[in-house]
Amino acid sequence: MAMSLLFQERVDNELDDLLGRQVHLEARLRSLSSDAPRMKSTQSEARKLSSVISFTAKLAEGVSAKVKQLDLAKVRGIRKEFFF
Repeated sequence: MAMSLLFQERVDNELDDLLGRQVHLEARLRSLSSDAPRMKSTQSEARKLSSVISFTAKLAEGVSAKVKQLDLAKVRGIRKEFFF
């Protein structure tokens, strides 16, 4: 019987704690719900930015490859001038 009372008291305390936090949790949930549209907009903008960055990186890789080709052609030209 004493164990049952201790168990019941523990359960009651936990329920009181949960009910005490309910108001805070509900307020937080409302806040998160109102933030959802802004988060979606931010997500959309982040995706667009990621796409632009990826495109820019690909362009930079292409430019880098062309610069390497030009450098190689320049070195070859210098070698031809030196040997001829």
